Amino acid sequence: MTRMAAPVVRAETGGPGPSLGQLLAEIAGPLIDVLCTAPGGLAEPVRRAHIWDASDGDASSCGDLRAGDLVLAVGLVPASPQLSRLLTAARDAAVAAVAIRGLVNLAWVRTEAERLGVTVLVVPRELAWDQVHVRVRTLVATWPGGLGGAAPTSSDLYAVANTAAAALGGPVEIDDAALNLLAFSNLPGEIDELRTTSILTRIPPGDFLTWLRESGTAARLRRTTEPLRIDPPGSRPRLVIPVRAGIDVLGYVWVAEGDEPFGERHNHVLAEVARVVSAHLVREGVAEDRDHRRRGELLVAALEGNADVSVLAAQLDLRPDTVFNLVGFRIRTCWPDPSVDPFYVRKQLELRRELAGRPGAAAVVVGGQVYAVLPVRDRGPDDLGALAEEIITMIGNQLGCEVVAAINCTPHPFPGLFEARLEVDRALRLLAADPERAVATCAELRPRATLALLHELAQSRPQLLAGPIQNLIEIDRTRKTDYIATLRAYFDTASDLTEAARILFVHRNTLRYRLRRIRELCGLDLSDPVERLIAELQLRLLGGAASGAPETWAGVPDQRVSS
Repeated sequence: MTRMAAPVVRAETGGPGPSLGQLLAEIAGPLIDVLCTAPGGLAEPVRRAHIWDASDGDASSCGDLRAGDLVLAVGLVPASPQLSRLLTAARDAAVAAVAIRGLVNLAWVRTEAERLGVTVLVVPRELAWDQVHVRVRTLVATWPGGLGGAAPTSSDLYAVANTAAAALGGPVEIDDAALNLLAFSNLPGEIDELRTTSILTRIPPGDFLTWLRESGTAARLRRTTEPLRIDPPGSRPRLVIPVRAGIDVLGYVWVAEGDEPFGERHNHVLAEVARVVSAHLVREGVAEDRDHRRRGELLVAALEGNADVSVLAAQLDLRPDTVFNLVGFRIRTCWPDPSVDPFYVRKQLELRRELAGRPGAAAVVVGGQVYAVLPVRDRGPDDLGALAEEIITMIGNQLGCEVVAAINCTPHPFPGLFEARLEVDRALRLLAADPERAVATCAELRPRATLALLHELAQSRPQLLAGPIQNLIEIDRTRKTDYIATLRAYFDTASDLTEAARILFVHRNTLRYRLRRIRELCGLDLSDPVERLIAELQLRLLGGAASGAPETWAGVPDQRVSS
């Protein structure tokens, strides 16, 4: 079975609509598999998405097949004789391909399809048939030269808005599905407060959104396929139409009433504008998704130390000498749903102003942790602490998760992203074990992080921990003594006998006696600065193990698992 990560088109399409290879690359990325191909390969043009439902029988429905169809074989069961008849009819009709679910005997299907010369695709269960149908139909309709007419020649939605405003005689706005402003006309004309606020803030004012919801207008707008007139309180009348791709709403086009009252002409023109905007958003959205996925893959490779720096720089349209800050996020314990939650955090990061619209900025998930990669700006540092606090608060409120964030604000070039990530990971593990702290920079945690790095080294070289401290641990265990606690208090107070005795609730002379016994038992000379340094370092590296408790110094389970 061939995984469709990057379909290869063997020849140019010979007719309107995308080739099968182009269509697969755009609608599904790596989701849809190619089981086998006809002699024409993936260059066959797709002119229609055709649903073939097994529950409707096979004789009449097979007769509906046409050249260029992408046949969605709905309802087939394993080893169904209907599939054999469908493949034969598909060959006779010269369809582009037949798409099936992965429940049938794929080895038999491949043999039969190759014998007949039919391309067969395998759709995973998580991808609904109606999703495939809507996406194929939309792409075929909006493909340059396709059945739905040419795609827009300008990639600038502002040009579309200006052209629409001139034709409609009133100011035009184009929003996305969440009513975020994408573009607006700037032709001369009267504007009201609703339009002014929407342009300045990029979203409609709160009282207007409340009116949309409470008046039922928002629900009517989502259902309609025709222009809808609305009369917002205190504003000029609007004509609005959803921008759709099949049943999906991609956005909205609004026009405020001008000198000419709204009439049938306005309805017709606005519907045409919505069609053009739909084609634009579909094409731009597909390209953006594909580019975004590729950028994410390359950044993940950079964070894992496997990136081709020149390819990554070119893909992000950045100079190879660009330097970055890195912010990492992780859960204190474990994600409630590790297959969803980290990716939700990534999406929320992508919506922040620090990442949105900035070339090279991106958020990715690696090993269950989320990283925001931000190019360093010339005009002053970013407030990365505020960004981290905002995300942590929002995720806590929405998902009920305790998230921590570590900020590496030392500029790193592309090749340094791997080392930057290692620093962030150590800081994240320290923060996850500290219930009093949720956000910190790597610089603030550097002493503890250095100790963590030494601990990693000691795990692979246990001889670094050998010596008097390990002997004392064994003595405490077998004789039920407290020499390790004595040493810990002594080191924690910078060798201040009075303060250490107070902490241990013993007399100062008792503490002196214990320190002499430590020297007698294991040879540790605390008057030697080198021996004292090594002993304190070993004690801190051993952490909870030096007190007989489970080792907790690393805090929580490592979240770096494959994602």
